[in-house]
Amino acid sequence: MKTIQQLIDTYLHYLHANFDIEKVEKNIYKIVTPFLDRRNDNIILYAILKNEGKITLTDDSYTLDDLQLSGINFTKKREEELNKILLSYGIFRKNNELFITTDHNSFAQKKHNFIQALISINDMYLLSNEKIQSFFLEDIQKFFDEKSLIYSENISLTGKSKIIHKFDFLIPKQVTKYKKEALIKAVNSPKTENMKAILFSFQDIANTGRTDKGFVILNDSKKISDKIYEACENYNIVPLLWSQIEKDYEKLGIAA
Repeated sequence: MKTIQQLIDTYLHYLHANFDIEKVEKNIYKIVTPFLDRRNDNIILYAILKNEGKITLTDDSYTLDDLQLSGINFTKKREEELNKILLSYGIFRKNNELFITTDHNSFAQKKHNFIQALISINDMYLLSNEKIQSFFLEDIQKFFDEKSLIYSENISLTGKSKIIHKFDFLIPKQVTKYKKEALIKAVNSPKTENMKAILFSFQDIANTGRTDKGFVILNDSKKISDKIYEACENYNIVPLLWSQIEKDYEKLGIAA
């Protein structure tokens, strides 16, 4: 089995090798990322070079236009969820265009934030299951609240690589039987390619010594690839299945 450092090095190599960059106009570049949207198409960004070293990253309105054309109704609640995601990742919106401005020094972090935001937006519009008919993250929060679990939500942490990562929940070490804080990511639409970024986030934070326990809550309303379970095992991340969350809840090690 590969060491954690080897796994992280493999992921970083994967990131460098799997971005396809194409010059569109004099100061505009198309960036095809290895991460997938809800249609299993590669997420595409555009980098616009500005004066004084500034760079604007934009999705050219594709994300929200595509959702609307697919019949998604932007209800008040969905608008609130969308704005929460944009705010947490520092993304701006003009009509349906999503964008962020950066410079050369912050480009890698901002690009990382933008991609994670687009993945979250695509993920947000998938319902957890037909019976509940609500957003997956809300379902989890409701479940935790019913369990009277103490947790923090929407946490940003800086990893050893200096990249900032976002986690949906943090359970303090005083609440669990583990020696350190537990981090949780909710994954409504588990895809092999996107899971690589999620698992890297856990390991990057673990390398700071802050935590040694990570969990992903997977919406298994559709069959999950065995590769995802294998990846979780390799990265020492515990997968929890939403369909059996009552049973899997015990794996969080909540102290009695």
